[in-house]
Formats: sequence, structure tokens, C-alpha cells
Amino acid sequence: CGIDDQYYQHCGAMLTSLFEYNMDEITVYILSLELSERSKHLLKELVNSYQKRIYFIDIPSELVLNFPMKSTDYPSLATYLRLFIPQLLPVEVEKALYVDSDIIFKKDISVLYDSDITNYALAGMEDAPNKHALRLGFPESDLYFNAGFILLNIKYLRNIDFTNKAMEYIRDYREKIILHDQDVLNALLHGKVLFVSIKWNML
Repeated sequence: CGIDDQYYQHCGAMLTSLFEYNMDEITVYILSLELSERSKHLLKELVNSYQKRIYFIDIPSELVLNFPMKSTDYPSLATYLRLFIPQLLPVEVEKALYVDSDIIFKKDISVLYDSDITNYALAGMEDAPNKHALRLGFPESDLYFNAGFILLNIKYLRNIDFTNKAMEYIRDYREKIILHDQDVLNALLHGKVLFVSIKWNML
């Protein structure tokens, strides 16, 4: 997850639903954008109560301070933190599920997590019915994925130096970016996404 203090309580609700439906061993990594010690303590207590592990990775706000974000946008700059995942997770982590804090789990997700994404950058779901591929320079018929719930091939992303490519894209194509890091992910990983059933991420 990537959160700041605006979203810590929603992150707690998401994690509770995850743990209630998934009994497997789970390690939670929180990319923290100026998350208070109180918020960290409350999340740690929650995760510990389910006998799971949690780690906080603090990210300096200067890293995302000038990223594209309008005052009318509902996400916070913390949304961009997922772009740093390949660089920040421990080297032994080669696969990870990124989850936005507005997700509520309703079932076991081991089938999704066990998807073979060896030859893909990630597995994701179409951002239906939106058609944003054309805006990013791809054919209108191409699929565009929702980045709020994605299974990441961390090893693959490290091998292509994804994080540095993302920083370059933000610098060079700033005017194209409307849906924040989701646009960056779709632009850079186009053609390298395993699209799975939209049942995994329904509004």
C-alpha cells in the first residue's frame, strides 16, 4: 500500500477485510508519505492482532512534491508511491499485490495471486468502461488497466529499471498525465500486462 495520514484508517479497513478472507501468511509493506507515528502504531496493532507482519517504508515528500496533481483531484500525492515499489521492497520479494485503500476484499485471493505472470510486468483488470489508451498514444481498442489493484512482477520491473523510467516519463510527458501514476504505468507497461477477469476489482 502507499498512504499518507488521510488514508491510514481506510487502509486499516482494507487490511481487515483482507485478513478476514485470507488465512495464508501475509506480509504487509506500507509505503509511507509522512505517516504519523500514531497512524503507524494503530496499523501495526491491527496487523499484529491477525498474527501478520507489517513493515513501513518512509518516503521523503520531496520525491513526489512536484508530480502532476491538481488541487481538485481526489487522490493525494501518495498515489505516486507505487512507482517506487520495485526499488524499495526487499530484494527477496519478487511478486507483490498492490492494493489501494478503498478496496474491500470479499473472498480468498490465492487463485489470483498464484497467476503465472513470469512473462508479464503485472496482472490487472480493465478500467472499464473508460477508454484512455488513445489519450496515451495507443489504439483506442487497446485495454487500459486500473492501477488500484494490481499483481506486480517485481523481478521483471527491476530488470527493466521501471522506477527510473517512470521518473523520466513524468518529466518528459507531464502534459499527458491526467490519471496520475495510473497513466504512467499504462504508458510504460503497455503490451506487458496480463488482463484478468474484472470480477477481481468491481465498483
